Amino acid sequence: MLDVGAPDGVGVSLVLRPAPWLRINGGVTTNTLSLGMRGGISLIPLSTFVAPSINLDLGRYFDANYNKLVERFGGIPLQTSVPFDDVGYNYGSASVGLEIGSPERFSFSLKAGLVHGSMVIQDAEKLLQDVTNDPDLTAKPLTFRFTTPSLKLGFLFYFL
Repeated sequence: MLDVGAPDGVGVSLVLRPAPWLRINGGVTTNTLSLGMRGGISLIPLSTFVAPSINLDLGRYFDANYNKLVERFGGIPLQTSVPFDDVGYNYGSASVGLEIGSPERFSFSLKAGLVHGSMVIQDAEKLLQDVTNDPDLTAKPLTFRFTTPSLKLGFLFYFL
């Protein structure tokens, strides 16, 4: 399976189909800043050329440098020389979709839903000291939680 979406990124997964109505997937993902891994299940109640799907995924993006993230979203660039390193995040998504194609060979899909995640900045103290120009500032790791809409376009091809 190959898919691309926001905020999921790009993913390539292996898919197992233990029953015609059930798929289990696992694979690698990238958001262009970091590599990650994802696993999930999909329920497909109809074996027709056009079929609905219900999808649940869990994923993890590994730690990376996220200094350019603010700029990518149109924000003001961070005025700091301290790298925004060791930032990773976990997420879970739930979506409904529409799949078009042969349920035995290939399908295209469009899925919409919600993603909930959490991001931890381990070395927030150095970053905040540099941004505020206050060497006496102290901080614990910062945790951000987010919920956002998600949209994903995918292609699934069965080899066996």
